Amino acid sequence: PDVGRWIAQLADAGVTSLIVEAGSPLREPVQSGLMGVYFQTSKVPVVEDLFRVIVPAAHAKGMAVLASLNLHEPGWMTVNPEWGVVMANRTDKVFQTVGHVDVLHPDYQRLVGEFAQDLLQTDIDGLLVEARRAKGFAEEWSPTSRRMFEGLFGPSFDSQGQAVSPDAWRWAGWKTRAYLGFAARLTQQLRQTRPGLLVAVVVHERAVFSPADALREYGEDVLETKERGLHLVVQPEPGLPEGSYEQGAAMETVRQRLAPTSGDERQLWLGMVLGASDPSSLVTAVRATVATKVGQAGTHLLLMNGPAIP
Repeated sequence: PDVGRWIAQLADAGVTSLIVEAGSPLREPVQSGLMGVYFQTSKVPVVEDLFRVIVPAAHAKGMAVLASLNLHEPGWMTVNPEWGVVMANRTDKVFQTVGHVDVLHPDYQRLVGEFAQDLLQTDIDGLLVEARRAKGFAEEWSPTSRRMFEGLFGPSFDSQGQAVSPDAWRWAGWKTRAYLGFAARLTQQLRQTRPGLLVAVVVHERAVFSPADALREYGEDVLETKERGLHLVVQPEPGLPEGSYEQGAAMETVRQRLAPTSGDERQLWLGMVLGASDPSSLVTAVRATVATKVGQAGTHLLLMNGPAIP
């Protein structure tokens, strides 16, 4: 496609920023497709250097470009088995969770930091850390993160003195804080190279409406994210029709609930789903949404479509 023309149309429609996937998404075992990232790096496979085309074209139209990256489910790389996690059920049996990685593993964090520096060389304006797609955050563990946890809190035992899994709430809370701590450290590291770089963390709507469920299922904590100085993106729940009253009402409720905690309102992004499937209908949908929603939903309105690039 003519990326330059498409970006110009979006700019004319009122779009001020583009969020582009930095790497391929996690796929089911039966799905095919190339695995890698869309910028030049020697750390992981490269599918195609799309950022080399998109970033200059967007900047020429006065648009910012944010790269989005899924750290929990990195479909853009082959996960080192030592970085994997297992999930424990109530009978203490375990099974491998396909495609997930222990975000707390020091070697994985080191790799992310290194290729994020390469991503900065594309001249992006920000980084978006995607939300987990799969539930089960509190049930997942790895030997590495388990040792880190027990180093702080000590091992857990049952009444017979047998080692057992740690308390789910303490475990989930500690993992979430440790994960957001990594995101904050990564932000500081990248800002040494690019001062003012915007870094945002995506959470599900559930993190606003049912915080305890979101902590246990996805490892999300709105207040902790804000306290780390990170921007917050609230992702709408799936299933609501594009432009529906329910979607608009949910977005307004999110804005009202977060108003007392947001501090800097420019750190809050509210997501709205677009159902467009091709470039021409996407531009039309953007024009319609911008005309009716901008100024009503908060400082930033994030229009979420399927593929980042048509």
